[in-house]
Parts: sequence; structure tokens; C-alpha cells
Amino acid sequence: MSKEHTTTKDSQQSSIDLASALIKRGELVQARDLLSRRIINAPDDYKARLLLRESFLQPGTDSDHGTGEKSCPCCNNSFSFFLPGGPSFRPDACCPACESLERHRFLCLILERLLPATTADASMIHVAPEQSLSPILREKLNNRYFTIDRFADADIQCDLCLMPFGTDSIELFMANHVLEHVKDDRLAMREIRRILKPKGRALLQVPLDHTLSTTQEAPEGATHEDLLRLFGQDDHVRQYGTDFKDRLEQSGFTVREHTCFNTVTPKDIKTYGLHKDEIVWEAIKA
Repeated sequence: MSKEHTTTKDSQQSSIDLASALIKRGELVQARDLLSRRIINAPDDYKARLLLRESFLQPGTDSDHGTGEKSCPCCNNSFSFFLPGGPSFRPDACCPACESLERHRFLCLILERLLPATTADASMIHVAPEQSLSPILREKLNNRYFTIDRFADADIQCDLCLMPFGTDSIELFMANHVLEHVKDDRLAMREIRRILKPKGRALLQVPLDHTLSTTQEAPEGATHEDLLRLFGQDDHVRQYGTDFKDRLEQSGFTVREHTCFNTVTPKDIKTYGLHKDEIVWEAIKA
């Protein structure tokens, strides 16, 4: 190991030790600023990310991070800036406290408007639950909120194309960046519609290529290398185009598109660090 590499490693550990000491003393603003700037320089420093996230669980004399120019509606914390996030570490994407991304924060704002309009006994299914959203929903809906996943820990483990819920039984359904992983997404859409009550709603997000008018499907027999080359991830089986709404309508839904432009203000986009091209599809069972 070179002397330069050893010095860099020692310096990194030193900044972690300093941030830990600041947190123990309740000097949270200083600790968070130190960790945030370190992460901006090294976005894949997950030790710093974990310590930063844990700092927001600590009691202290100062509760805000920075000047509060940015805010996260998922965890209600304020910051000077958002951090790099996502697979490519997009700048200004990730909440330092709960690690929500732009799409999670946009969805949280939509849920704030939709949840009060639901009935008092409304039940909700959340597929592949995000840590930035699940605690909020569980607190609000309590024992009427259920998480499902095919592989990971969840309240119920099941296949999205064959869910153990009765027909016309669920008011709200949410799946974010899930359908691009499902081999038969049209079957999944029909299954979602089956379990929804009349007028029930599914909130759906998918990665969308606005330059594609027709969704691009993986060719038969595609390898993981093929999927990575075609779609940027080796577990995606399609790239959705602007016909995603048509696919939902063909599955029997009435569809409403929520965009930043028709849902929030330009100030909200800046404050909450939203992506202006983000869309949430609200699929309503007629």
C-alpha cells in the first residue's frame, strides 16, 4: 500500500472520528456539514452516509442542517443542499436524513393531498416499500397498511401478478419503479385492478424515456449483460416510453397524470429538490 493511499485512508477515518465526536457533543450542524461535504467529494462513501443518517436520530441542541434552504417532505428535515444520489450519483438528489430521492419526495407531496380524501378505514398496499416512505404511511394508516415484496422482507411475500387479496378489497395501491422488473406487466396491471375497490386508486411510477413513443421490451433470451446494455440495469426487462398511460388504460384504468407542472409550484421544485420531468400515474378503477 502506498504512503499516499495510507494518508488518504487515515484522513478519511479522522473525519469520521471527528464527526462522531461532534454528534456525541450535540453539535449536529457541524457534524452534518462535515459529513455532507465529504459525501459530495466521495458519493460512494457509505460509512459517511450511514453516520449522517444516524445523526438525525440523535437528540441535540440544534435540529436543522445548514440554512434550511432545502426541505424534505418525507422526514421534515431542512438542509443547505441535497446530496448526490441514485445509481449514477446525480447531484442534489438524495436527502441526507432519510435518503429519499426526487421521485420519493414528489410522491410524498401527492400522498399528502390524497390521503385526507380517503375513507377512515381505507387500506393500502405498498409494493417494495421505500424506507423514506413506509414509516410515514404505517404511522398514518396503522394496521390498514400492508407492504408486499417478492424477495425482501415485507408484511406479505407474494408475486405482483398473483396477490392474496380479495377482489374489490383495497382502496390504495402503490408501486414505485417496480413494473419495469415484471416480465408480464400487463398481467400485473390487471391484478392490481382486480384487488382495487371501485374508485380505488393505484399510484405508479416507472422510469420513462420521453423520447420513446413505444415501450421497448427485452428480446427473448436476453442475458443480464443485454439488459444492462439496453436498459441501464440488469434486472429491468423493458424501457417504458410515453405509451405507459395507454398500457394502463388498456388494462381498464382511468388514468390521471401528476407532473411537477400541474401539481406543485416552481418554488416547491426548488425547495424539495424535485425533478421537473417526474410523473406519478394515478390509475383509477372505474
